[in-house]
Amino acid sequence: MKTRTLFATTSLLSLVTLTELNAVVTTTRQPTNQWVSLGAHVTNQVTVTSTAPPITYQWHGPSGQLLTGETNRISVTLSLVIPSIQLNQAGGYYVVVNDGDNQPAQSNPATLTVDPTFIKITAGPLVTTVDPSHNATWWDYDGDGYLDVIVQEVSGPGRVQAFYRNQGDGTFTQITTNAIALSRRNGLGGAVGDCDNDGWLDILAADCSFEVGAASLPNVLFHNRGDGTFEQVDVGSPIRDGDVRYDVRFVDYDNDGFLDLLMICGSDYPRLNHLYRNNGPAIDNTNHWLKIKLNGQASNRSGIGAKIRVKATLGGKEIWQVREMTGNGYSQTCPGLIAHFGLGDSIQATTVRIEWPSGIVQELTNVAAGELTTVTEHQAGPPPPPAFAGASFAPTGFDLAIAEPVAGVVYVLEGSADLVTWTKLMARTSAGGIHEWVDEQGLNQPTRFYRQVVPWAAAQSGREVGLPRRGAGR
Repeated sequence: MKTRTLFATTSLLSLVTLTELNAVVTTTRQPTNQWVSLGAHVTNQVTVTSTAPPITYQWHGPSGQLLTGETNRISVTLSLVIPSIQLNQAGGYYVVVNDGDNQPAQSNPATLTVDPTFIKITAGPLVTTVDPSHNATWWDYDGDGYLDVIVQEVSGPGRVQAFYRNQGDGTFTQITTNAIALSRRNGLGGAVGDCDNDGWLDILAADCSFEVGAASLPNVLFHNRGDGTFEQVDVGSPIRDGDVRYDVRFVDYDNDGFLDLLMICGSDYPRLNHLYRNNGPAIDNTNHWLKIKLNGQASNRSGIGAKIRVKATLGGKEIWQVREMTGNGYSQTCPGLIAHFGLGDSIQATTVRIEWPSGIVQELTNVAAGELTTVTEHQAGPPPPPAFAGASFAPTGFDLAIAEPVAGVVYVLEGSADLVTWTKLMARTSAGGIHEWVDEQGLNQPTRFYRQVVPWAAAQSGREVGLPRRGAGR
């Protein structure tokens, strides 16, 4: 049986359109269908007039039930307000309107569909502050294991940047007193990286003027002191160079362990870009570093979506650092799909922990500094592998029955037409028992082979089964 994500929705076909009786009630606005996420605030409105006021109304929800409190609040615009929507509130909504001549009329039905994929967050300063913003930069500036965020303001020079600290409980607190929060500029891009390898993430904030000929303010490098405060560095070419600065990125392009800097300028206006090589080794910076590259097996090959946590002792203090493998977004702290960690005076990371998108968690111990370490996804093993329990044709594809001896084993189902080239079809954590899965693309192949791959420490175990298309030979 194929597992699908289902959206909660109901269509009320039996409801009738708003009608005018004796030309008394006139409708200028009908309720509208809406598709929202869990937790969203929903507002729907009907606007009516009548030649025989006063107007009264009552909203009805799914299955026609009366909605408490959704009656006679506003006499002209009949608003339906549902805060923090839940799945059981999906369905059809309509309003019944009446006037002084007792001539009731019913609005068109409006279907409310609730998508459970995401939960909309509607409380807290991060989503309730109204400012002209351009982008967000995510980073764990204080080493507590939770990603904090800076929101860049772009309304013009002199805007204070919005800095939010992650409280670790799903909420954020706005920081207003450190150097970043007090800086004023037209923020457009921000590069996050440990540019001196002391174990604390720094940020270079680029200032930009969108008008040709208008002077940009200087860029600012905020050096993380490791105590929640920042030192503002205002010297060097990266601070003064550039015009119409569009983006900045840290990346170790020469693989010496020190992050270099690329400044992109121009956008719609031709400008020179600027590249800066980190001269740390030549100026006696002896801080150590570690780089991690991921090789996904059950997860995607680059490990995008994984969290990488590194523990090391810096200056006698045990510190955890975290990076998210996010690809090439504004929140990137893993340039080139490689996670870079400064280790300060530590010659090794005592623990490297990878939390893969598949659910597999790996830990390495005593990883030497000064190296690029590639980690291939696997789980402790050998676990009892799943096995094919049956395969048959189904109207929509090939129906595979997979026996899962135990729960908690991550495995990959792959498909092939020639036993040479294999394609990942799904990754799953076993639940125990029999799992059924339908390959809807299988009917497009003259012959279809399947195998299960279980990534574990010693090897990758697998079993294969082949199915010909109806009427075709093996």
